[in-house]
Amino acid sequence: MGESTCVKEKINNILSINDIKILEKINKKFSNKIIVHFSDFIKHHTKLNFFSININTYTHNDKYIKYLLFNEIEILNSKKRSFIFFSDNLLSVLIDLLFGGNGISTEKINKVRNITYIEKITTQKMLKLILNVYCLFFKQYFSIDLNIINTKIFKIEKLFFQKENYISNYFDFSINGINVFFSILLPISIIKKKFKEIIFNKIDKKSLIKNINLQKNIPIINLYNIELDIIVKLITLVKTKYNSLSIGDVLMVENPNKVISWIEKIPMFFGCYKNFDEKSVVFLRKFIYKNLDINEYKEFFNE
Repeated sequence: MGESTCVKEKINNILSINDIKILEKINKKFSNKIIVHFSDFIKHHTKLNFFSININTYTHNDKYIKYLLFNEIEILNSKKRSFIFFSDNLLSVLIDLLFGGNGISTEKINKVRNITYIEKITTQKMLKLILNVYCLFFKQYFSIDLNIINTKIFKIEKLFFQKENYISNYFDFSINGINVFFSILLPISIIKKKFKEIIFNKIDKKSLIKNINLQKNIPIINLYNIELDIIVKLITLVKTKYNSLSIGDVLMVENPNKVISWIEKIPMFFGCYKNFDEKSVVFLRKFIYKNLDINEYKEFFNE
């Protein structure tokens, strides 16, 4: 009980309650989906026992564990790394089942060595399943793209947590009654940055919706031969003190995604701002009609 409370306090000191709830939702959806994929892959029953969120750990209980399979994952468009650790018996159970066994093999990784060709192929297939499903549910909140770059056997006594802190997403499950696990570690700095983007986007959505004056809207049917002046509201996550700016300074500004187009200060349609055919364009997504319910605007921004 004391250990659980301590872990909870550590997480609460780093992430907000709302942030933790989002991670729990992602992990719950992911775990429910991944056991289906595992069952299809090995053609045997897979059952989730539990999942947990921790800080800087590989396992839920490492008392009897000395070695894990270490998978280094590149976070695209970032210099950060993610890591996925397999339990010391996961590969032997999977390989046994895939080659017609009953999964009762209990051989564990017992030393640092080169992984075999069969282990490498099995690991790559498992990692692709995990990454595809995990990224799928992450993208419901924010975009994160992961790519496998290295796999090796890892001695857990050699801690690598030095300059970076990690959120440990631990998944414990059973394959044919045998307990196995894997853990996904994500840099806290990346997670916190993504959560900040969610907050800023929510604020921006509210301000855009609030500025729409439905009373001044005009029917689309009455429009012809018009020129559009599209006002795009930029979102910047960089806090800059304006009195410290000088000529020649560069401010980083991210391209917006959802935009509203206005004609003579009257909102006409929603769109998406993207790069297309080496040009900056706005794709029309939804026209704004006078009788359109304001809640429909919120649905558009939450897509």
